[in-house]
Amino acid sequence: MTMKSNLTEFVTKCIALRNSSALPIGTSELLRLLLSCDYDLYETLYHFSRIKEYTQDDLAALLSVVPPSQPLHDLSLNSIHAMIPRWTATKYHTAPIQEVLEDIRAKILSHLIGVHVYHSNLNPRNPKSPDYPYMLLISKEQSVFLDINRRRSFKYTYTDSKSDQGGNCKCIM
Repeated sequence: MTMKSNLTEFVTKCIALRNSSALPIGTSELLRLLLSCDYDLYETLYHFSRIKEYTQDDLAALLSVVPPSQPLHDLSLNSIHAMIPRWTATKYHTAPIQEVLEDIRAKILSHLIGVHVYHSNLNPRNPKSPDYPYMLLISKEQSVFLDINRRRSFKYTYTDSKSDQGGNCKCIM
């Protein structure tokens, strides 16, 4: 990489270093640095959706930059499906759409704290193929679902936050 490399190459390299634990700064510092330089939130989140495992610090950093969100009152599978208008039939998706919908619903209802990522077409052989990544951020107080390509966010606020599933923050790929 040279100083003439573009930002996408730089962020991709930082994420790769982050995945190997060789990045000298944390995710929150990298995220705040990029956003303080006026980089687009959703373009930045697109790259952050490729992190393999997330920490509590990652969750806090991502929740701190969530834009105003549409309220999500209903957790029916139809309501959740409405948040995911594009899901490809390729073998490179996280899972079939029905399994993804059930997984999202179960994680929200059980307050499974962490960062959960779903990809509709994460093709390792062709990185230019269109992918539609979605992020589910779950804290004690709320769940936020981010449709990164369409720049939309939905928030479900818990009325009872006594349930805490701990710090398992694993990404679903």
